[in-house]
Amino acid sequence: MKLINKIWKIKNIEFILFMLFSMACFTVRDAISKQLSEIMPISQILIIIGLIGTIFFFIIALFFKQLLFYPELKSLPFVIRFFCELFSSVLFVISIVFGSLAISSAIMQTIPLFVALGAILFFEQKVPLKSWLMILSGLAGVVLIIKPGTEHFDKFAILALLSVLFLAGKDLTTHHIRETVSPITLCFWGFFALMIGGILCVPIFGDFQAVPSNQTPLIVLLGFFTPLAYFTLILATRGGEIAIISPFRYSRLLFALAVGVLFFHEEVDALSMFGCLMIIISGIVLIGSKDPKKK
Repeated sequence: MKLINKIWKIKNIEFILFMLFSMACFTVRDAISKQLSEIMPISQILIIIGLIGTIFFFIIALFFKQLLFYPELKSLPFVIRFFCELFSSVLFVISIVFGSLAISSAIMQTIPLFVALGAILFFEQKVPLKSWLMILSGLAGVVLIIKPGTEHFDKFAILALLSVLFLAGKDLTTHHIRETVSPITLCFWGFFALMIGGILCVPIFGDFQAVPSNQTPLIVLLGFFTPLAYFTLILATRGGEIAIISPFRYSRLLFALAVGVLFFHEEVDALSMFGCLMIIISGIVLIGSKDPKKK
């Protein structure tokens, strides 16, 4: 038993499991959102997700006695983060509803690449040649997936790419928010931003629709898996070695591919699969090149 416990701690298994579970929950959330889009407008889905998450993290904050209002909330980095969260969530949900869940999820895996690129461009961070090669390789993978200029061009994948750019901006500004601000607080305001995004989208996507009784279980599942995805992601990233745990984020792509093909009958060609592989390899190498002692 002692040996098992020792291996458990050394290998970061608990944090890896949290990460895998979080990515599976995100995939379930995306799949339910895509399914619900057949009976209700996207704005309604966004408001439901945002409201559920806001209430959940409000309760969690009360339970753990975490503040929801900090002086830092008035700072420019937090304001930028708020709007990045808003636009990224809206754009990604639109991309998976009208486009391919698998393809949009694949593009979502380029976040580490764009964060690294943003750090180079805006914060003058110096990176080795290997990191540049990985960034360029990952971007080439995106081109293979989107296929610009061809008859297979996926225009909704562009929305997923824009969502990634906003998410990268969110991650970059997060580094300038003091660590005294609780992750629970950040999640609360992230879901609040999503709810506001849904409200702003109401004039675009039309009036709300009544939810049929047979679809109520999907709403319940959405309310369960959405906050759980974010909460387990917090647990995964708050401990362990980043170089070991972060690559397991890419399991979300595998989950999304399986769900997209099995439940939504999506087709992913060989070129797109190769592009996905390039993104995964580039991201893992880029993460692995960082100091594993940093969290």
